[in-house]
Amino acid sequence: MRIDMKRDAETAKRKGFAGRTIFAVVALIVGFVLSYVVTTYLFNNEILTDSFFYNQLFVPRTVSEDVLRLAVAFVMVFVLQFFAIIAYAIASPEAKIRPGTPTAIAQDPDYYEAYTYTD
Repeated sequence: MRIDMKRDAETAKRKGFAGRTIFAVVALIVGFVLSYVVTTYLFNNEILTDSFFYNQLFVPRTVSEDVLRLAVAFVMVFVLQFFAIIAYAIASPEAKIRPGTPTAIAQDPDYYEAYTYTD
């Protein structure tokens, strides 16, 4: 009986992970596509140029412009995800509850509490 209750509690904690994972993958793909469009715009308008990477950052000339665009897009996605994680940490309810703060409702209920015997 206790094992079933514990398993049900763990299953309830994991509920919704598949949807969150799919959402995160779609968000990464959309972020990468948007960042690639922005980097293409930056390269086409010569805001970012090949010479900046080759001369200033000492990237070898054997690296093509497409690889540079992909690298810049990857860095943009990394920065976007970093700020998304920081925003989630600030805005999520779990981040607002400090450890040790007394509350009337337990974060993780003790399912064995009903089976404790008091005399």
